Parts: sequence; structure tokens; C-alpha cells
Amino acid sequence: MGKLFIKPVSAVIIAILLLVVTGKTLLPGVFHLINRTDVAIYNIYATDGRFGEDIFFSKAIIEKSNLFEEISSNLDEDISIINSKQELTKVLYNNKDIIAKIINNNKVYSEYLKGNEVTVDDFFNWCKKISEIDEVIVEAVLFITCLIYAFIFVGCYKYRKRFYLFAGIIYVIFSLSVFSKGMSDYLLVHAFNYISLMENITYNEMEVLRTTFMSAFKESMVTFIIFDTLIQLIESKRIERKKQNLKDLIYSLDHIFNVINNCREIDTIYRLKFRFSIDELLILCKKNKGSYYRRLGKQIKDDFFWDSGHTSEEYMHKLKLIREYIWKCDIIAFMK
Repeated sequence: MGKLFIKPVSAVIIAILLLVVTGKTLLPGVFHLINRTDVAIYNIYATDGRFGEDIFFSKAIIEKSNLFEEISSNLDEDISIINSKQELTKVLYNNKDIIAKIINNNKVYSEYLKGNEVTVDDFFNWCKKISEIDEVIVEAVLFITCLIYAFIFVGCYKYRKRFYLFAGIIYVIFSLSVFSKGMSDYLLVHAFNYISLMENITYNEMEVLRTTFMSAFKESMVTFIIFDTLIQLIESKRIERKKQNLKDLIYSLDHIFNVINNCREIDTIYRLKFRFSIDELLILCKKNKGSYYRRLGKQIKDDFFWDSGHTSEEYMHKLKLIREYIWKCDIIAFMK
């Protein structure tokens, strides 16, 4: 019974470890990679490719216009002490109406925006995108994580049916949430709270989970299905080749029997250099590593070209044992 739980338990452990690695290594690694490559990536993304530099928060214009001081006095919050640009832009975007009035009344800053051919709306669009950078990167990392785990779950553990069943259920839940505009999430929250032994889940927490995880999960599943379909196509062709090789093996054995029966001298048989392969048969024998037939198959493979130490009767006996093994393993049924 213990062996039955080894694979499922190890799969759960790997899933947990993968989440830990994602949070501790992969996610910080993405930020580190972007910062090492080019920090302008953030501004290029937030300005829709128009600017690579920080056009809105350049040190010179902020000091010249005293914009931060005005914003701090109107918000009753010193925004200059906010270290994270994501947090700063989130504060500005959440107070959009107040900030818009401040910018329009600040002649230095408003003239600066006009001189760079940007508007107040462009400013808030930039703020919104910068404030969401963390979520965007988290979503990308979740996509990679889901894709990796899909390959592990199906490729290593061979849980293809279970995986597709689980993925299908999650996909249905997310799709219902989209079509019902989030109404189905209320039912899901009640269901989770009814069966959960942990702290109650709130609707807002469910909404965050849905918006953060849904897109990454759905896209990772579509990507995995594309790869899995291609792999299955390649595998089916490989199986067809294997079946053909086994057919060739069986037909070769019958041909060899006929040749041996019609030959008088061993040297004649030796010179024929029979062309048949038992590689596929040896692959099928891997599950029986101690099998006499597998050892016999290796011996025949090693002694494919006879030496003077073999007789035709010995060779015929070995080949008959191989053919007997083929029938015992029901390889003919495998080839259908």
C-alpha cells in the first residue's frame, strides 16, 4: 500500500517546492534579470514604447516644479518617503482627480508635459502601468510555473488523464466566473468556507486569486496542450516504427529457420549475415531484468555473427526460445 502513495505524495511535494522556488528564486530572478539587462524596459512598457527614460519623474523637473511637495500637502502624506515607484504611482493613480488638478495648476510641470508631447492622461496611464508591474511579472512567472508543473505532472508522473481532468475543472470554474461577471465566485466562496477547516475565504481574496491566476493558468494550459499534442504525434510515430521493427523481427525469425533447415554447413550460415534486429525486443524486456529470455536476447545480439563455437542446432534452439518469448509476451497483440 505504501508504494501506491509514493508518486502522489511526491507530486504534491514537488508542487509545493515549485511554489517555494517560484516565490524565493524565480520571481526575484526576473526582476534581477530585467534590472541587469535594461531598466528602460519598465518605461518602454509603461509609455507604450514612446520613452525609455523616466519622462514623468525626472529628477530635474520634479525639483524645478516642486510637484511632490504640492502633492504631499494636498494628500496629507509625504510621498517623497515612498521608496517603491510602484507604490508611489499607485497612490497617485488612486487619487487621480486631486493629482490632475495639481498638475494642471502647476505651470512648470504642465508646460514640461506639453513640451514632451504628453498629456495628463498619458501621465496616469503611465502611473497605472508602473503600479501594475509587480502583478504583470507575477502573472508571467505563474505562467512559467504552471507550464513547468504540467510537464512534470504529465511527463514524469504519467498523470495525463488526472491532469486534464483537474485542468478542465479549474478551467470551467474560471470560465463561469468570466461569463457571470464574478457572480459565481460568491457561490465558490461559500462552498470553500463550508468545507474549509481553515480561516474563512473572502470574496475579495477570491477575486484577487482569479484575476492573478486565471489568465496565467489558462494560457499555460493552452501552451501545454500544443506541446503535448506534438509530443503525442511524435510518440505515435515512434510506436508505429516499433511495431514495424517487431514485425520484421518475427518475419526474420521464420526466414532464419527456413535458411538453417536448408543449410548443411555452419560456414554457409555464418556468411549469410542474417539481418534482423532484436533491439525492440530487448526494450520490451526491460521490465524483466532478471529474465532468462532477456539474457538470451543479449547473448544472441552479442553473437550475431557466429564463431566456430556455435552449432546450427544451438542457434536454432536460441531462436526458438526468442520466438516463444514473443508469443508469451503477447507482442502480436501489441502490434495490432
